[in-house]
Amino acid sequence: MKIHDDTMKQEGRIDEVINIVEKHTRTARHLENYSDIIAPEEMAHTKEIQKKREDDIRAIKNKIVYGTGESIDEMSNIRENLKFSEGYLNNNFDTMNPEDRENLETHIKNRKEKLNMR
Repeated sequence: MKIHDDTMKQEGRIDEVINIVEKHTRTARHLENYSDIIAPEEMAHTKEIQKKREDDIRAIKNKIVYGTGESIDEMSNIRENLKFSEGYLNNNFDTMNPEDRENLETHIKNRKEKLNMR
């Protein structure tokens, strides 16, 4: 069973890195196309999100390649991301399109589940 569990974790990590890379690519494309009309504070926020995605990609890659387990630092990151996501949802709920709102609510739910599993 241990091998099966490890395989499932690896598959989940690969799916997660694919998801993050796709988001990073879409956002980069939007920045290229619309950088002239994006407000400076929104641009700064987007760049922070992109940096976080790059860090996440690197961390997941290291887990896949070197087999490092989840650390206390990762738990801290999950808590921080959860707090950020909930704040973003609360502040922007009325202006978000339904699909984005649903995606963010799903991310929040998943982060809460990750925290409860440990």
